[in-house]
Amino acid sequence: MPVWVVPLAVSGGVGLVATPAARRLALGSGLVDRPGPRKAHRRVTPYLGGIAIAVAVVAARAASSPRGLDSVV
Repeated sequence: MPVWVVPLAVSGGVGLVATPAARRLALGSGLVDRPGPRKAHRRVTPYLGGIAIAVAVVAARAASSPRGLDSVV
């Protein structure tokens, strides 16, 4: 099995869980970008999607390292 399969699966799984959780958190706490005359979007847009991606990347890095999170931090 190629070495990239486990980190890919881990990051995909974490991303699938973290993205909706971050969206709910952003909408619930008001961390959103509201539509306006100078904005392209027409609906409220949550801000915390980047955090979900960062969590997935850290999880993939930890899954690819034999030392786990010790090598990430």
